[in-house]
Amino acid sequence: FDRLAKGEFTAYFADRSILAYMLSNDPRLGDLLLSDQYFSNEPYALVLPRNDSDFRLTVNRALANVYRHGDIDPIYQRWLGNLGKPGVLLNAMFYLNTLPE
Repeated sequence: FDRLAKGEFTAYFADRSILAYMLSNDPRLGDLLLSDQYFSNEPYALVLPRNDSDFRLTVNRALANVYRHGDIDPIYQRWLGNLGKPGVLLNAMFYLNTLPE
């Protein structure tokens, strides 16, 4: 980010949430913009105890329900709304997470 702030690079690719955090917390980067275009999807995961398939199934069902009923939208807006609207790729991932277990 130091080299980016100095103008040695014109673009920098990384996880979108990390880039947004860096942009919002480093005043040297104030003139830079976060692209609206997604170039990759970086999935995150929840850590669950090993060998507890009943709990894993419960969590998976609850998450699928959140996506299926659109409850992910206000959650996204609350925590990640400053990143802008979800792009086509992220919306596709939201849809895929609605699929039944």
